[in-house]
Amino acid sequence: MPETLEICCICLDKCLFFQNINENVDGGVTSIEKLRLCFPNEDWKNTFNICQDCSNKLEQAYDFVKLCLKGQHFRKTELHTKESKEDPTTFTCYECNKSFKLKRTLGLHITRIHTNLKNNLKAKTQGVPPNANDDLSNELKSEFPTNRPDNIKIEQNESQNDVLKEEIKNSDFDSDDFDEFDNYSSEEDKEAKTGKKKKNCSKLKSPQKCQYCEQQFTRTDRYIHHIRSKHTFEKPFKCDLCDSKYYNQYNLNIHMRKHRNEKPFVCSICGKCFTSSNDLWQHNKIHDEVRKYACLECDRKFKTHSNLRTHKLQMHQDPGMWKFICNTCGKKFALNNNLIKHMRRHEGIRDFLCHFCDKRFVEKADLQSHLLSHSDERHFKCDICSKEYKKKESLRRHMKIEHNIGNFVVKKPEKVLICPMCPKVFAFKNKLQRHILTHTGEKPYQCTYCEKRFRDNYDKNNHLRLVHNVEPKNMPPFEKIILGI
Repeated sequence: MPETLEICCICLDKCLFFQNINENVDGGVTSIEKLRLCFPNEDWKNTFNICQDCSNKLEQAYDFVKLCLKGQHFRKTELHTKESKEDPTTFTCYECNKSFKLKRTLGLHITRIHTNLKNNLKAKTQGVPPNANDDLSNELKSEFPTNRPDNIKIEQNESQNDVLKEEIKNSDFDSDDFDEFDNYSSEEDKEAKTGKKKKNCSKLKSPQKCQYCEQQFTRTDRYIHHIRSKHTFEKPFKCDLCDSKYYNQYNLNIHMRKHRNEKPFVCSICGKCFTSSNDLWQHNKIHDEVRKYACLECDRKFKTHSNLRTHKLQMHQDPGMWKFICNTCGKKFALNNNLIKHMRRHEGIRDFLCHFCDKRFVEKADLQSHLLSHSDERHFKCDICSKEYKKKESLRRHMKIEHNIGNFVVKKPEKVLICPMCPKVFAFKNKLQRHILTHTGEKPYQCTYCEKRFRDNYDKNNHLRLVHNVEPKNMPPFEKIILGI
């Protein structure tokens, strides 16, 4: 290799004109400082070089990141202060002087905290029919008759009221405390701000016992949902665009967002969008480092209950019980989502492209696994024999086969791939491709120090060690700049 050629740490191309990323040519910010701002998770070393084309693109990215940070600072300071001044409307409780942004939240506060003042609230609130919240209760009485009295008087003396007021003033009670059920989620707060009227669910005067079981409820909406979901399985709310049915209007509204492709809830960490606040709440667990869902059959732990359920179905359930079957090849799957991804392979849909070799893949996970083949980085090391692997799954397999440690299930691969030039059969496609090269005589792997070529990467690495005295894993790891994105 000519000594005048160098490799750019961004595009990995060899070029004649380059500069070190730590050089300060125009007296401004160095390239390494710009790279650390745009990609802080990477290990940018002072020995890296950058070509002129990538330097120009880095300048544009650096200006864009600075603009985003400036906008973020403005939103947190100036814009937030301006919005708080423009929306001074609040609703204050006349009993404890607690303030709320929504009138509906104030009503819930008075109903739950100042129950004995309910009659005074109806007298002071104008334009609200006295029996507006009793429609659902009357409907429930007709369907599920009870023997509870219609009128229950709650008597408290003035000294008890004074104590209650003092406790409320000194507590950290907030409107968010009401959001403990789906019907009081942030989604309805947005609908209340837009002026849409929603039917309030009345609070039962005494606990209501389910006529099928012994469970008791204090709210009619929860009582009806329990009856429909646990006993009668009635789903009266139907979608006009498909055959889906739901127990209540709330779940139907979330379903309709899928037809309209509406995803108003955005993750602040990764930017992924969701149709409901509950889906976003479940997704946020992925970004949490705590793994509190443990599998009782092995030592693995997961961040969400959904991931634990998927693990049990795929790893510990008998494959004969899997109910999702491919109509083309008859293969069974534990999850419908896996069957959908499998069907893409039959249809030849490959949307994920490798920017190194232009190879396409069906799933993003396949692409990420393939990108490791362009790198010599091995981050998973065996503590017993010091053997290193690129994937954690490969290390777990090695620990089970070589050292009999762990609970990795080693499945014997089925040999179904036949060589078109000889009767040999293989279980893996890469093994078959490597074997075909023995027939064609191709040697696609070339040494970076000489012109010698090899049939596979393993032989090339041995050549580097024996002839050039170079350890492949100690070569400049420019590939991880791309793989770490």
